[in-house]
Amino acid sequence: TVAGAGSWMPSSSFGEAHRRATCATSNVLFRGSLIVGASGLRFDEGMKHGGSDTEFFMRAHNKGAKIFAIYDAMVFEEYPAERKTLRYEFMRSFRVGASTNYRYRKNYGNFRGIYFLAGRVTSKSFSALSSALVGFFAFPFSRTFGIRRFKRGMCNAATAFGCIGPMVGIKPGRYW
Repeated sequence: TVAGAGSWMPSSSFGEAHRRATCATSNVLFRGSLIVGASGLRFDEGMKHGGSDTEFFMRAHNKGAKIFAIYDAMVFEEYPAERKTLRYEFMRSFRVGASTNYRYRKNYGNFRGIYFLAGRVTSKSFSALSSALVGFFAFPFSRTFGIRRFKRGMCNAATAFGCIGPMVGIKPGRYW
């Protein structure tokens, strides 16, 4: 355990583990055998706009690796003020969509990848519309909640647009 964890970590358990098809590199543990030898996996350095960690673990899962997440685990992270702007969140959401496009098409092929992307675009678009509407109608009663839901809707719309953007030549300009 981490030194001093007893002062802030509940002693009862680490929470319930949930199976995942992929994950990011933030706070992850994996067996070294995943990257050792000729059949070992490597990060795709061609992914200039981020998402290579998610794509790496997607391939690991496709090769039989078991991935678990513990959603109530204690994690601490610095969150700079420049990342709290709507512009940053909107651009990040677009980049997430664009990297999703890349990894789906790379790992599933164009036809199957586009099929999965269509589902992702549909769910993100529906979520965008419902979140934005809830935010709009909730705003007179709870300004904070209304703004938060509206922002979530806009970010979901940006993710949906990011999923289709690369197919029409619109890609993130840089990683941020």
